[in-house]
Amino acid sequence: MASLPSAAELAKRYTGFLFDLDGTLLDSMNAWVKADESFLGSRGFEVTPDYTEFVKTNSAERSAVYTIERFNLDMKPDEVIAEWLDFVKEEYAHKISLKEGAAEFLRQAAEAGIRLGAATALDEGNALSALKNNGIFDYFGKVYTLSEHDKDPDTGSNKTKPDFYHAAVKACGIEDEPSKILVFDDVPDALKAAKKAGFGVCGVYDKVGTGDIAKLDFCDYSILSFPIS
Repeated sequence: MASLPSAAELAKRYTGFLFDLDGTLLDSMNAWVKADESFLGSRGFEVTPDYTEFVKTNSAERSAVYTIERFNLDMKPDEVIAEWLDFVKEEYAHKISLKEGAAEFLRQAAEAGIRLGAATALDEGNALSALKNNGIFDYFGKVYTLSEHDKDPDTGSNKTKPDFYHAAVKACGIEDEPSKILVFDDVPDALKAAKKAGFGVCGVYDKVGTGDIAKLDFCDYSILSFPIS
């Protein structure tokens, strides 16, 4: 595992970058912790580490079904999702900021000719709201969501399956040999899937998404914040 070079140096090796959003570009994981605590707490349940581990790598639809089945809730998946989204909507539209150095790193990467894409378990509406609010929407030709991926019966169902990353780079228009694409994520299991698919991987530390920074030891690179020059 090495520290991440500048975007200009990386452009000598990589033609594209694929970014996760929550916990990677966006400093947003605490918003979801609060949403989960509010939703489950109001029904007499606690948020556990294994619950968090599931929902941070699965789509809202699958997470809602899982929540209903696990806690025996008399609700429909759409009702669960609506309550979650209502809780975080204002945060993504106006309050959630970028990780340190992210905006400048994206600018430098674009100037170096690196193609940029985003692949996320976040719903499209909140993803686009946060990108626009933070002034980085125009860097991305496409935001590929896990919900969109789930609609394809021939591909996997969460971010811990390699097929997700092959589909994401194709959808984002940054497809190349996997070794020429660098995937940025904060969740170790997601990064392991991308690495298994042949992509370069950079772990972005996040207290909620990563937990213990030692879990990123297998990555090609790891960072606490984005390098800028």
